[in-house]
Amino acid sequence: MNTDTIPVLMRIVESGGEPAGLVTHRFKLDEIEKAYDIFGHAVKEQAIKMLLTVE
Repeated sequence: MNTDTIPVLMRIVESGGEPAGLVTHRFKLDEIEKAYDIFGHAVKEQAIKMLLTVE
C-alpha cells in the first residue's frame, strides 16, 4: 500500500467503520514514541498503516 490508501482509510475511520486490512498497528496517542519507533522499522515490524487514537 502507498499514500493513495490514506483517503480511503480516513473515510472509513470518520464514518465509524473498521479499517481491517488497512491498519496493521494501533496505538493510543500517548504511545506515539513507540509508534514512531515501529514506523522507523516498518519492514522489520511489517507495518503498513498505523492508527493513533486519543482514547
